[in-house]
Amino acid sequence: MDSVKKIENKLKEFLASENDNSRLPSVLKTIEKCKITGWEKWLQIEMAHFLENSFADDIGYRWSREYGYQINHDEKNEEKITTIYPDFAISFDSEESLYLVELKVSDNPSTLDSEIQKDREKYELLKKKDNTLLWGRKRYAVKGVFYIGLLSNNSRNKNNFDNLPRETKFGSILSTNSSYMLLYSGHTL
Repeated sequence: MDSVKKIENKLKEFLASENDNSRLPSVLKTIEKCKITGWEKWLQIEMAHFLENSFADDIGYRWSREYGYQINHDEKNEEKITTIYPDFAISFDSEESLYLVELKVSDNPSTLDSEIQKDREKYELLKKKDNTLLWGRKRYAVKGVFYIGLLSNNSRNKNNFDNLPRETKFGSILSTNSSYMLLYSGHTL
């Protein structure tokens, strides 16, 4: 199985909460019932825990969360250097290539759509800069970006998302009123 499919399947497994050990459905029910806001960081920590444990047997697998990577590698003009902080960076090989993951949450489809669109525009810079990021002195080839949106209400209608391509995948989270969208954008195509 290729890396894109492997990551996509693991992200779907996390989001759909098909794992009996997942706390995601019960916590999302509490978030929905109590109308809790500001829970995106919590979800990132849950995803970090999931990623750490779900790929444990994969040799060469590693991930990071919110490391600062530089987009522009113009060492002569530091003012042009842009630093980005992807929610997650995942790698399966020793070739120093990365798959990035951006995660957004909301109870409003329009807000979620807008936030995902902002992330997509941010990563368009990579296509103009040879799809590489710099961390320290190492260069990493970015193979693609996974965009995840989690909607914490009854709006499961994919027509609520105006700016998402048709290849976007939608699903629901087990035993909750929440749904998710998952989009992969390959940068090496």
